[in-house]
Amino acid sequence: MLNIYLVVNKSNSIASQFLEEQKIAKIVHSASSLSSDTTIDQNIYDVDKFIYIYYGDVKDNNVAFKQDLSKFKMMLKSAFFSTNSILFILVQADPDIKEYVQTVLKESDLPKENIEIVEHNETLMIPELVKYISGVSLGDTTKNTYLNVYISEAGKNEKERYENKASDKIKNITPQLVDDSEMYRRRVRNVAISNDRIVSQKETINLSKEEFPMHKRKTLDFKETIVVSGEQYTNFLDIAKAYATYFEYVGTRCLVINMTNESFEIRKKGINRLSLFDLEHQYIPEHPISYINLNLANFSHLIANEDNLISISVKILVVKEELYSIVCNILRCSLGNFKIVKLIHKQSLSFEKLKSVPVTPDVIVVTNKLIDEDFDISSYRDDFHGTICVLEPDTFTTIDDQRDFYYDCFGNTGGEDYND
Repeated sequence: MLNIYLVVNKSNSIASQFLEEQKIAKIVHSASSLSSDTTIDQNIYDVDKFIYIYYGDVKDNNVAFKQDLSKFKMMLKSAFFSTNSILFILVQADPDIKEYVQTVLKESDLPKENIEIVEHNETLMIPELVKYISGVSLGDTTKNTYLNVYISEAGKNEKERYENKASDKIKNITPQLVDDSEMYRRRVRNVAISNDRIVSQKETINLSKEEFPMHKRKTLDFKETIVVSGEQYTNFLDIAKAYATYFEYVGTRCLVINMTNESFEIRKKGINRLSLFDLEHQYIPEHPISYINLNLANFSHLIANEDNLISISVKILVVKEELYSIVCNILRCSLGNFKIVKLIHKQSLSFEKLKSVPVTPDVIVVTNKLIDEDFDISSYRDDFHGTICVLEPDTFTTIDDQRDFYYDCFGNTGGEDYND
């Protein structure tokens, strides 16, 4: 398909639209005047063919056309414009117009056979335009051999289906080159505009109401999320493992999402290890506990594909201290329910730091394994109103330890007690 730079001095011309719709040429750029088109000096054009369609019946067109020829003369010398062939179509033009064009084309370095001037003394029709551009008459591009012909009425939506009768005698299938009915409508419309007339045409089309089945709206099954984080030198990974083991005991499937860059083992066997690829399609875990390593960059990938995790109702999200506020703010934008658990040292400095964090946890777990400071912990009751405060157990060796710890953290659904 030819790449064409097209100039038509009639603004209502449908030439460019028709050429592209019928796959005859690709219009790289089109304009109604070269002298008034500012984009010419701002772009690089390398085309197969430059076409200028000049209509002599346009009022005061000679002066504008001479300006366009002067501009085209500069384009031929420019390093930003290149064409393999040039075609000027002069429609009902004065005889001296051709001499102007020939004078300008002397500046071109193209061979003579690549330069053409066509004088058209009648109304320029679409089939004639196609013939001038491609050298082939519209409708003569194929030779047809057919066994059966089915005729359909223009503007009518045919619903009847015909049997495909294959035969060795058929050599070619005629492509639909032109919609004659639409061509007629366009010609009427453009002629009417040119002559300041109003043309109305009534058509009767049988309208039918189509019945389509109603599709069920897709809804996302948002999971409950427990965010587990902690201060430096606290082993908040044990807290996450305790929750996972408890969910396994009560028969609730869970997904542990590790965003700490530290590997930890929940159990020795019977665990599903996921990758990002597993999240892109429906995934049904084999074991009660699933596990995946993520970072902040691909955390959004999990949120977008969360609904693919079939039968997993709880996520345990383990994040390091520096990602705590970022991840919690992201989760606030989702529609899922989530609880925040923060493990801190048993010292007043840890509580003071937690007061300045913009995201207040739902559960504060206090550990005395490294620091055991004697201070009035109840004095922070007003600062963390509605937050559950529990002491980290010394051990999680039995399922009873994990169950009791889980109920200490989440057993109070009202969230109004501050227990120390």
